[in-house]
Amino acid sequence: MSEDFGKLLDQQMENIRSEFRYGEKIDGIVLSITTNSILVDIKAKSEGIISRTELNDKDGELPFKVGDAISAFYDDTINGEVILTTKIASGDADYSDLIQAMTNNVSVDGRVMGKNSAGFNIDIGGIRAFCPISQISNYPSDNPDEFVGKSMNFMVLECDDGNVVVSHRKVVDQSMEQEKEELKTGLSEGDVISGVVRKIMDFGAFVSIGGIDGLIPISELAWDRVKKTEDVVKEGETVKVKVIAIDWSKDRITLSLKQADGNPWDKVELNFMLGTKYQGFVTRLMDFGAFVQLQPGIEGLIHISKLGAGKRLNHADEVLEPGQEIDVYIDNIDKDRRRLSLLLENVQTGRTMEVGGKEITVGEECTGKIESIKQYGIFIKLNASQTGLLHVSQIKFDDQANQMRDMHKRFPIGEDIAVKVKEIHAGKISLGMPGNDDEKVDYSKMEKDNDSGSFGSLGGAFDNLKL
Repeated sequence: MSEDFGKLLDQQMENIRSEFRYGEKIDGIVLSITTNSILVDIKAKSEGIISRTELNDKDGELPFKVGDAISAFYDDTINGEVILTTKIASGDADYSDLIQAMTNNVSVDGRVMGKNSAGFNIDIGGIRAFCPISQISNYPSDNPDEFVGKSMNFMVLECDDGNVVVSHRKVVDQSMEQEKEELKTGLSEGDVISGVVRKIMDFGAFVSIGGIDGLIPISELAWDRVKKTEDVVKEGETVKVKVIAIDWSKDRITLSLKQADGNPWDKVELNFMLGTKYQGFVTRLMDFGAFVQLQPGIEGLIHISKLGAGKRLNHADEVLEPGQEIDVYIDNIDKDRRRLSLLLENVQTGRTMEVGGKEITVGEECTGKIESIKQYGIFIKLNASQTGLLHVSQIKFDDQANQMRDMHKRFPIGEDIAVKVKEIHAGKISLGMPGNDDEKVDYSKMEKDNDSGSFGSLGGAFDNLKL
């Protein structure tokens, strides 16, 4: 038994290291944290020690806690203690330090002292080095003087006969490569992430998303038609984007700014109501009708048969022109096919229609009884067989932030209320408030309110309702 234990102990000792080379990268686990140092398990005869000042941020906080994995570089062994560092040549340096750093591909600390036409003068622990202007950053800078006076990390490219050439770009590229590898395991199409606009081009914008730049094509910048990229985004701006395509074989990520908050068609039945007046502008004129934009990403069609007021037209440009602002009514909503049918006026007005076995005239004012209150509006009993919906878009709220509480306070269930028949669609009655016919719907206000799920379409509101 003792023989077996001895063999096991020998095997364990073989796996414990006792020698390291200068600048060697070492991975370990944080064992304890004191006021001055961090003790790291590096699977050696003794633990590694890192000075706490190397890792403190500007507020004196540590980015690590006990049990976290940590990477550092071997610096020295003093009195049996393995000294680790996260930086090479952070104090006084000599050329042997820089040669070791270059050999082991370890970064060194330096300070940018000045600039000339070819690059930058760098001080590394008292040693003068040179950084070519192309190596100070992985992105071209419009203002190279901004680097002067900064402390930065550099990789040593050359160290020969007192000639030291360094690169900050190589440090950044290595960091970005690590970030890119992390992205490969965690990034998926459909994800919504944040990024920083790095470069604006005629065809779109490049956005840094950590380790790699993604492209927002100009067609994905906004639901409106965009003429110039800079009209939508600015360099250095932080933006929220949706990942719409990934091709790691070519390191290509395609992003969308307009889709980050969802497609406006997903809310079309919540934000638009049949028979209600909206303001839009003419975007295109065709021989079969006119397209009208009601909000970015949402266009509807007025068929040419509805444009001539009974007169036969050959082209929509006979009565409308591009860019013209007009008032339209929603005639039909087809969410699945992403189509809106529009009218220049509510053609139902004045028509008498049968609903629930009784006739009712579109445009007439009547009195009903408040039956129930939902987030999207108030159901009103007009008579024994007819119930209509007064949609929230037709109500002026005293307390816009608390619509449900406002409705319950102002419209007690069981009370009588005066309403006006606005539209009848598939036997469902849409109601409005008397005197509101000439008021256009403020879509921007509706969209803001809808973020809390306030609105419902007429068809959706009536679903599963027993009339």
